[in-house]
Amino acid sequence: MGEPFSPYVIRAARFNALKDAETIRAQAQAEAAACLEEAHRQAEAIRCAASVAADAARQEAYAQGQQEIAENLQRYESSLADLSFLVARRLIDDLPRDEKLVRLVKTALADLPAQSGLVVRVAASQATAFRKAAQQAGSALATVSIVECSSLELEECVLQHEQGQTPLGVTAQLRALWQGAVS
Repeated sequence: MGEPFSPYVIRAARFNALKDAETIRAQAQAEAAACLEEAHRQAEAIRCAASVAADAARQEAYAQGQQEIAENLQRYESSLADLSFLVARRLIDDLPRDEKLVRLVKTALADLPAQSGLVVRVAASQATAFRKAAQQAGSALATVSIVECSSLELEECVLQHEQGQTPLGVTAQLRALWQGAVS
């Protein structure tokens, strides 16, 4: 015969099995909670690392963009300067040759303190026309000696003064402007 059965009485073997099951369930819940907490920590670490990497990539892209903008701007500024000087050269070339040199000398004299013994050396082929244009310019060039120089090209002239000499030809002046603009 078997053991008597009663719905109100729990046998020891069954009671121990239920108690063991409760213990196993509690351990499984504790392990699951620990695994979940570890997963949250790892997810947070991954999110932080991804955020740092995204910030670094964003900063790198920004710096690269800034560098490309600066390079393009420099290239466009250089192109604009080239174009500006070509336009200036064309406009200057439209002026009469002698008038160009006289204007350059008058401008240079205005920048120099009053001095005696100033000499303007001009190309030999232009000396006569330059003297005539200088006389028409009036008193600004009256104290300046005009000397022919066979080593100078057409439209070149050099102003000799107490501090040294200054090339005043159109090409020299445009070159000086260009160097000032690109530096």
